[in-house]
Amino acid sequence: MTENPYKTLTFDELKAVYTDIQESEKNGRRADSLLPYAKELREKIGANEVSLRETLDIAKKEYYEEVARRYFFY
Repeated sequence: MTENPYKTLTFDELKAVYTDIQESEKNGRRADSLLPYAKELREKIGANEVSLRETLDIAKKEYYEEVARRYFFY
């Protein structure tokens, strides 16, 4: 697996990703801020093995895990 890219983001950068995720859920679109990492994951795992939707879900999960780890001592 690849390094979690959210580990190096600042508070404001994490907040921007959160805003994008929330907007995407309201509008029924994908969160563009997650897309680069999701594509990277898909390439590493194998494009024939997993869909972009699945890697977007993984990217979102890793984002929330980083927020929890950083702010709630996960």
